[in-house]
Amino acid sequence: MYYLVYISAASKLMDDFELSEILKTSRQNNKERDITGMLLYSEGTFMQVLEGEEHDVIALYNKIEKDDRHKGIIKLASGQLDERIFGSWSMGFKSATSQEFSQISDFANSQNAGSSVHPSVAMLKSFFENNAMQLCVFATVFGSNFVF
Repeated sequence: MYYLVYISAASKLMDDFELSEILKTSRQNNKERDITGMLLYSEGTFMQVLEGEEHDVIALYNKIEKDDRHKGIIKLASGQLDERIFGSWSMGFKSATSQEFSQISDFANSQNAGSSVHPSVAMLKSFFENNAMQLCVFATVFGSNFVF
């Protein structure tokens, strides 16, 4: 398994309809490639973790880099995973409430209990903490029926 984390700026602020269109497209593309992860959006900033086979993740990232809905893409981290971090999450979307933020914080804090937190989870948690009031969440992962 391979992971990649990036951050980017939206070309313009996005409304709920535009975000739901991204969600729909991401769901279809990720399912075809067996890619999981999480996409966060807050006030014009995206942060995404992608997980899957290395060639599939890199191909998707190359496609994302060409998407004109965002700019200033910066790859923050990438590398090998022993197993998926977000593999049991379903695709979901809504504005994050403080309760949902707490659930994500609990998830991030519980990852690898007794050992260090994976860098991708630490980056997502930091993004959450810095954007908790305005955060929209896309859990772009497939597997279970858990909707965030």
